Amino acid sequence: MNALSPADRALLPKDMDFTNEAHRKFVHRVYESRAHRGFKRFDYFYQAQCVWEETMAENIARLIKGDNKKVVVISGNGHIIHRFGIPQRLTRRRPVRTATLVPYPVNRAVTLKQDTADFVWLTGRYLHLKHRHRPNIKNEKATATLPVT
Repeated sequence: MNALSPADRALLPKDMDFTNEAHRKFVHRVYESRAHRGFKRFDYFYQAQCVWEETMAENIARLIKGDNKKVVVISGNGHIIHRFGIPQRLTRRRPVRTATLVPYPVNRAVTLKQDTADFVWLTGRYLHLKHRHRPNIKNEKATATLPVT
C-alpha cells in the first residue's frame, strides 16, 4: 500500500483489519495454488485481498446504512467461505445479520467443514478454469442494486 499515491490511499476504507490468522492461512493456501503463482510476495497478495474485501464490505455498509435494507451480494467463494472476508468485515462495521451460500461442485467425494458456509449448494461437475486477468479499474461505482423484498 506504500506504493499508492496519497490520492489513491484516500479512497481506501479507513478501518482495515489484516490480523485474522485463520483468514491469512486460508488466503495463503489460495496463493500457493496454481492460480496465483505470478505474485512474487505473499504479503502484497494478502494486503490486496484484504483491501478488496474491506472495500466491498465498506460499500455494502454504506448501502444499508440506517435503512434496514435487505441486500444480496454475489461474490466469489473465497470472499465469503468460513465467513472470512466480506461477512466478518461487514459485521465489524454494522451489526447486521448475514448468511452465506457457497456453491460447491460434486466432482468427487468430499467432506465439508461445518463452518464452510451457512448454506452449501451442491452443484454438478464443472470445468475448473484459471482466473481471468482483471483490468486495473479505478473509482468504478456500482450501476445497479437489486432490493430484496
